[in-house]
Amino acid sequence: LKLQQDDSVKTLRTETSWVSSLMEEEPVRKSCLKVKTQQESLNKSTAVATCDKTVYFSTMEIHTHALRLGDNPCVASGAPLTIAWNAEFTTSVSVDDYEEAHPDRRSREELKVPQLVRAEWLRDEGYARSELLEAQAKAM
Repeated sequence: LKLQQDDSVKTLRTETSWVSSLMEEEPVRKSCLKVKTQQESLNKSTAVATCDKTVYFSTMEIHTHALRLGDNPCVASGAPLTIAWNAEFTTSVSVDDYEEAHPDRRSREELKVPQLVRAEWLRDEGYARSELLEAQAKAM
C-alpha cells in the first residue's frame, strides 16, 4: 500500500502486483452461499433451501443465585437489587418437563419488585437497614 498526497487530499493506492500476489496465496474456499446472485435470492423457488441439519435440546440447567445489594441508578425508589456472580445451586430439567410446568410469562409491570419487598429480601440476606439506606442514596 502506498500513501500518496494529491493537492492536500490523501488517497490510498494499492499496487496491483501486491494485490494479485496476495490473491494467489489465498486458498480457494468453497462458497457457503446457496444462491449466486441477488436475483436468484429474490426468486422464491431457489431461495428456499432445504436443510438436513437440525438441533434439538433435551435438557436445560437452571441456576439459582443469591440476592445482593445492587448499584443500579435506574431504581425508582428504595435500594437496588442484583444477583451474586456465582450460582448457589444448579438443577437440570428436561426441556419438555420445563415447558409443561413453567408459569406464564410475566408482564413488565409484574417483573418489578416493590421497594418494601426488595428491602425484606435484602434484610433476609443479612444486609443492615443502614446499608440499604446508603445504597438507596447512592442510586438516586
